[in-house]
Amino acid sequence: MVSSRKNAAAIPSIAIQDELVQGKLKAAPLTESEIVRQISLALPNTRRLATPVRCTAELLIEIIRKAVENNVWLSRWLTPPTA
Repeated sequence: MVSSRKNAAAIPSIAIQDELVQGKLKAAPLTESEIVRQISLALPNTRRLATPVRCTAELLIEIIRKAVENNVWLSRWLTPPTA
């Protein structure tokens, strides 16, 4: 619906980065207010992680770190990643 020019949505640019690069979607920054959100990855520290959980967490951290470093995800690390 958004791409058919019938509606608009407020979503993180990282979620549509490929579509923006390909010219399938257009984006405009919010100018009158700032949206702040915190994203956390919570893992248990009292037991060993299952291999699929550990691998998924490591991959997620790697993808987010690269997106932040490349200014694709306009954010910063609040605490050092430990995974």
